Amino acid sequence: MSILVSSLIVFGCDDLIVPDISDEEINFLSPVKDTVNTSELFIWLEYNQKDIDKVSIQIVRPSFSQLEDLMYDTLVSSEKSYYALPANDNYEIRVRGLNSAYQTEYYYKKVYINE
Repeated sequence: MSILVSSLIVFGCDDLIVPDISDEEINFLSPVKDTVNTSELFIWLEYNQKDIDKVSIQIVRPSFSQLEDLMYDTLVSSEKSYYALPANDNYEIRVRGLNSAYQTEYYYKKVYINE
């Protein structure tokens, strides 16, 4: 019991309680449009950075329901990311927030790269 009390004093309660992010939302600020005129895809997300530690980003061609190629599958800790993609093709992006105990649902965005 004294170890638990000592841990609470040293680390603080906030370090022991992991917030449930299951209902948190992730919004795409970019890409705004469904057609992008550059092969350098800029993804800018808006989310609760206080509770979400990392974001899983997956980009596939042409879509998750008709998967042909997995282009990217990565974890980022920033709201902004850049990805180089071949032009003249359809892509679908899905993102999900994560912390040490919870995850959000997936949020999707379809985009066509036109160069």
